Amino acid sequence: MRRARTPKTIRTYRVAVDAFVAQCRKQFVQRIEKQDVLDFMGWLRQQPLPERKHSNPERTYANKLGHLAIFLKAVGKPRLLNKNEYP
Repeated sequence: MRRARTPKTIRTYRVAVDAFVAQCRKQFVQRIEKQDVLDFMGWLRQQPLPERKHSNPERTYANKLGHLAIFLKAVGKPRLLNKNEYP
């Protein structure tokens, strides 16, 4: 049985997926490859850091990649990266 996600969880996942879609430019999920995810990782690193009092950019970076991995697994593209390639 699938667990229902809260609206806040869906919004959080969508931020990462929308950023990937904007950066990747591939029309079909089936065409996404490992290099696309690696390019996204590089693109995330180049983005300006937000000005927050208690921000942790490394954690945000890891979260976005984790959320993207969850999405890709749900649509049938699991394990594009090896475990040691994630931040």
